[in-house]
Amino acid sequence: MYNFNSQSKIPLRLSIAVSACLAPWFDDDILEKGLALVRENELGHFFFHRHVAGALLGGEYPLTIIYDKTSRIHQGFTLKTEDCSFCRSSRRKKRCEHIAALCLLSLIERTEDSPFPMPLLFQDSEWGKLAGFLHDWLSKERGNLDHTTDEKKICIRRTAPEGGVHAQFSVTTAIVWEVFDQESTPVQALKLYKAAQKISLSETERELVSLGSSSRALNRDISIWSRICALFYGLSAGKLPRISYEKESGLFLLDFGSEKTPDLLKIHLPRHR
Repeated sequence: MYNFNSQSKIPLRLSIAVSACLAPWFDDDILEKGLALVRENELGHFFFHRHVAGALLGGEYPLTIIYDKTSRIHQGFTLKTEDCSFCRSSRRKKRCEHIAALCLLSLIERTEDSPFPMPLLFQDSEWGKLAGFLHDWLSKERGNLDHTTDEKKICIRRTAPEGGVHAQFSVTTAIVWEVFDQESTPVQALKLYKAAQKISLSETERELVSLGSSSRALNRDISIWSRICALFYGLSAGKLPRISYEKESGLFLLDFGSEKTPDLLKIHLPRHR
């Protein structure tokens, strides 16, 4: 729900809209404790895959929430199940502040509606459709994924015979929001991501996976493009990238951010698409 690269944008207290949205699952004091955990960067390696959100508490303890849509309450969603490995043995009757923190990270604020979990919105959002477009396009094109890291930022480039993608984000952003770079991803976070994939499989996909195969939807949803678009969906609070025409290349450009910020995405669209 917050711009993960700017701690100044995390409020000292939650808005009435957020508190009311999460009232069926959390008391106000638990929500405030969860907000404090977010502000103090106690949760890292956040991600969502389909309807599952996950993160590591203190870089060690896995947290997960499985969301589901519902028409039975006005919020329009529910926490189907959740798990905090830190509090698992404490036999708490109420959901803990760690799950509250993960829930807060999972929300996206909307101008015309109440906050809602990103895992339930992303796939049908414009960013989700962009992820599908990038996967369909680049999985069929010649070229390699170029991945570079320095002390300040991570860059991912993919060129094609025409057009390409340049994604860049700060190391700070990459720690808070996991993009699953195999070199820097903690083992615990990778295990959590694999578990989220398994939880989210449909019956047909389970059969395909058991046979050593996959589905088009699964390949799309576990692709680097889905992870990158999910990251920018969260960073932008759903705001769409700009579109412009470059005379030099003769291609249309989709971009989010600017060269002055560490988090940016530039997509040069091929003419045949």
